[in-house]
Amino acid sequence: MCVVDVLAEVFRLHKGEQDIEEAKEYWRGVVEGGRVKVRRSKKSRDDTSPLAVDFCVVQTDFVVEKQDRLKILKHTHERVVTGEDPNLLFDNDKFFVVNKPPGIPCVDAEGGHNNIVSLATQMLNAQGRRVRLHLVHRLDKPVGGILILSRGGGLLTTAMKALADRKATKTYVARVKGRFPEGKDITCDEALSYDSKLNKATAGTGDRFKPALTKFNLLDYNEALDESVVTAYPVTGLRHQIRVHLSIMGYPITNDVLYGGTAPPPVPLYQDDEHQTLRAILNQTRKEWCPKCTWVENTLSKESLLPPPTAEPPIYLHAIYYEIPSVDLKVSCPPPSWATF
Repeated sequence: MCVVDVLAEVFRLHKGEQDIEEAKEYWRGVVEGGRVKVRRSKKSRDDTSPLAVDFCVVQTDFVVEKQDRLKILKHTHERVVTGEDPNLLFDNDKFFVVNKPPGIPCVDAEGGHNNIVSLATQMLNAQGRRVRLHLVHRLDKPVGGILILSRGGGLLTTAMKALADRKATKTYVARVKGRFPEGKDITCDEALSYDSKLNKATAGTGDRFKPALTKFNLLDYNEALDESVVTAYPVTGLRHQIRVHLSIMGYPITNDVLYGGTAPPPVPLYQDDEHQTLRAILNQTRKEWCPKCTWVENTLSKESLLPPPTAEPPIYLHAIYYEIPSVDLKVSCPPPSWATF
């Protein structure tokens, strides 16, 4: 099979349901752009043909043979994230716990480096420690606080199982609208379902809704702002659980616009400075075949018909305590400044 046919068949989108001709058209453009290289096993010890010596750019009619190795050049546009770096809270060479800044995702499916796993790995590599880190749990991108990573292996499995089996203690602090009721362990147990297309969780009944339980305690109330600071203890660990439970109770997180909070002033992205720093970076790395590069150039030149995108704002929700007894892990971090009136 020719290289275009192989790539189209192996890397079809939409879980393999992409139209094969559409896939071929895409990969034909990739190959024609010189972004596919092949290296072939030596026919003999004395084989010095170019393909046997190193990876070579191939054309669309190149026929792939068994044991050929392919390299595909990928040009990734990093996510725009906050400039704050994660700081290390705990390290016993088995678990690495960082204080995650809000605004940075835990991982990046596009393969970029602006995510916590990559940044934490770089932090340890700079100390001469070559590690491969895995997430024990996750935090939403706009949420900050304790994030636990592990080298992997049995302790990772044990820690993740403890969280799934509700054998861990988790504490978050949140700032919400309104006067939260006083009393110990105010509880919300609405079952939840997360819709990945809408990036939002909803409460309801039925097979797709999973049991969820969060307990809350009032810490402080500011009458002038009509806002409260509360601690949240999620017994279960569903996505957006604390955020949607607070919204259901009528006390949405103050700046969580997804669940009833008030959106802060937007911060437009891709705004260059007087020295045209972003333009210079783009010129150094721009690829003519990359549509995202063209889009960035148009945005910087004010030629785009659409307004510039805005930064996803952080929200007033922060993980401040995690304890997993089965792996002898207990860690805390100070609350953020917004948690004090």
